Amino acid sequence: MVTVIIVAGVVVVGTGLLVLLERALAARAARSPAPISDEERQVPREPMGPATPETLVYLFAHQFVRPMPSARAVRQRSRCIAPLTSEEVDPQDAAEKILFVALSELYVAGCVDFEVRESDPTLMPPFPHKSWTLFGRKLGEFPRTPLCDKLAAAFLSHATRARKPQDNDPAIPLMDLIENTVAGIRTEMSFWKRAGVYGDIRAFIEAHLVERGYMLAPAKETWLDTFRYKPAEANRPVIGSAQPAADELQERLREFRDAHGSRSEEGDEEEPFAIPDVNPAVAEGETDAEQLPLCDCLRAAISEALTVIRQQEPSEQVGI
Repeated sequence: MVTVIIVAGVVVVGTGLLVLLERALAARAARSPAPISDEERQVPREPMGPATPETLVYLFAHQFVRPMPSARAVRQRSRCIAPLTSEEVDPQDAAEKILFVALSELYVAGCVDFEVRESDPTLMPPFPHKSWTLFGRKLGEFPRTPLCDKLAAAFLSHATRARKPQDNDPAIPLMDLIENTVAGIRTEMSFWKRAGVYGDIRAFIEAHLVERGYMLAPAKETWLDTFRYKPAEANRPVIGSAQPAADELQERLREFRDAHGSRSEEGDEEEPFAIPDVNPAVAEGETDAEQLPLCDCLRAAISEALTVIRQQEPSEQVGI
């Protein structure tokens, strides 16, 4: 008899909670704005400002980023789609090249300087035998772009945390610089919008492109869409107007690689992208630090930093 009463009580309570939840969702839906149709949406016909170098990598990912390897699979939120071609590209390669472009452009403009210093091998992946560390030093004011603002804040954070005389070295390891930059990016993102370090960097750039009219924010039709991931849509006519800037960026990156990079045995004409892949000989420290090419060191250091951050995050194979 007691068991029957307990079961009945559980059923009554459960039913009551379901009714309350249904009413709460209905009230939230009633307060939500009506869906915006394609006809009603205000589609910008001109961009609100020029595309910055790092945003060009996002917009023209088919020109800068390698295609997604067929053997790899990622969850929906982590997928990286080239806006103009709808081709799936490698999300890790995209994040690394966004940072590479920003830092290499700052170097060419004389805003930062880099120095390769010898160090003990970390014996940790991805490059356990790398016997050098790349340091960056801020020399001048950065251009006002979303990513440059975060990089400048990371340099400032390093300077303000130097409490001892021996810590007053203005140079900061690139690992720390990128970690502080990613932390700054994530302060502008809610928990529900995070997608790992690679996705967070792209989402940060995407939000800026939506503000500038290059991308269109997806419509949020229901309350659940507030949490459900929907990628931004490409505003193709506006993106197309930035094609000359993307071609100029490619040319500048090739000049940077020719001036500060190593030559592959096959020749540079074999490389389809302006930004080279990580050179294993450089990443594994098989050359003296003084003789290492800056372009290859910058590429490897960025890849190492993002890989270390990614290894500290939950696996994509678990969770929701």
